[in-house]
Amino acid sequence: MSSKKAAKKSKKKKGQGDEHSAASAKRAARLCDAAGAGDCGAMERLIDGGVDVNAMTDAKQSDVKNLVEVMSLGGEKMRTTALLSAVAHRQEPAVRLLLDRGANPNLANSLGVSPLMNAAGEGSLPLLKLLLKAQAEVNAIDINGFTAFHITCFYNHRDCAEALVRAGCNTSKLDGDGKTGRDLAEEQGHTAVLERLRSLEPI
Repeated sequence: MSSKKAAKKSKKKKGQGDEHSAASAKRAARLCDAAGAGDCGAMERLIDGGVDVNAMTDAKQSDVKNLVEVMSLGGEKMRTTALLSAVAHRQEPAVRLLLDRGANPNLANSLGVSPLMNAAGEGSLPLLKLLLKAQAEVNAIDINGFTAFHITCFYNHRDCAEALVRAGCNTSKLDGDGKTGRDLAEEQGHTAVLERLRSLEPI
């Protein structure tokens, strides 16, 4: 085969590969949208059709709810997953479906924020417990060194804080600024979560 023909064949193959990648990205984005909307029927069809349940896609603004995430973006697009989107929008049936179909409970977005951190930030105790049951890593950290415990203390979600403590989270872990979750709660004047944490201390 001449070098000219080989180059043409290679270019055609690359073009087909690009088209396939673009189509896969669109289908992954549709799965993420369906998860955020809680459309389990559409999710089932997409997953059955071959969409990777753990595929990463560009997040929509509605998926970026956590103040910590907004501050960290710096104008960059955030990459996310269907599970993260479902948690961000509190779609419990969608979260259950994704976990049942093999979604990784520890797969974080491009800022290192995990589904468990999302649930902690939203103050969603049912989703938090569901993810812990699915073996979500309780002490995972994002790019700022925050854990789910840091985030739930920052937002004053006492029930989620208690659930994380009972799940064995490291309450002494320091974030990127050398602060614990309790430190963040004290800075924000969050008495509810501080009182709950004190009630969990051994007498």
